[in-house]
Amino acid sequence: MQTSTKVGKAAKEQSLSLKKALLILRCFTHEQPHRSLADIVDATDLPRTVCYRLLSTLLDEGLVYKEKKTGLYYLSMALFSMGSSALGVNNIVTVASHYLSLLSAQTHDTALLIVEDNGSAMCIARVDGDFPIQPNALSVGKTWPLHVGGAPFCIFSYLPEERRETLLSNPLPALTEQTVTDPEQIRERMQQVRSRGYSVGKEDALDYLVAIGAPVFGHDGRILGAISVGGLTQRYPDERVEEVARLACAAAAEISDKLGYRRE
Repeated sequence: MQTSTKVGKAAKEQSLSLKKALLILRCFTHEQPHRSLADIVDATDLPRTVCYRLLSTLLDEGLVYKEKKTGLYYLSMALFSMGSSALGVNNIVTVASHYLSLLSAQTHDTALLIVEDNGSAMCIARVDGDFPIQPNALSVGKTWPLHVGGAPFCIFSYLPEERRETLLSNPLPALTEQTVTDPEQIRERMQQVRSRGYSVGKEDALDYLVAIGAPVFGHDGRILGAISVGGLTQRYPDERVEEVARLACAAAAEISDKLGYRRE
């Protein structure tokens, strides 16, 4: 009874208007950065009058903009500023930036820094090489499921077992024909990743793309994120995958060391 009372109290203390406003903000994605009022109504299932009122408030607060010619809404840079402040809590981006640039220069390919964000993988830094991946494929702020790709799967593999099993208990989407969604196969791949120290995603997140992920650990030994480097499949035969994996692991180890990680 005490637990249900606490839950009821917590629910009462929440702002429904704020929840609705956040629902609207989350409508704007990399795939659909511009939205009409009708789009937002359809996406949120909120009444049109509620959406209009909340959008007017967000406009007044400078969190969204509205194009005069088209009437389409889009997010403002104020939200980027807020999001960027979160990176200041942890200096992983500052530490990793040099090594991402070095790794990109060594491989001539795109290097990324990925962290977990509430059960998904989020790109928080990117350095392009001479053979850049399509910008919107892995842009900063982009999120991916943890069971695909190089760095996301690497992070997944090093999460505590209980957390891994919780995530595996949910339905896993197939993004390409190569995406592995069977939990038992994923567990086997995770064991391989932990044994060799890096992960390889071959066309499981995006067609024609290979990505290698190497883990970044914090001072307490927990996984903080992973760096990724990769490119088109024709640039990554097996021998090159091994060569680039060594470079990625070396870069990730340097970042981990700078963040206070001490190997046993």
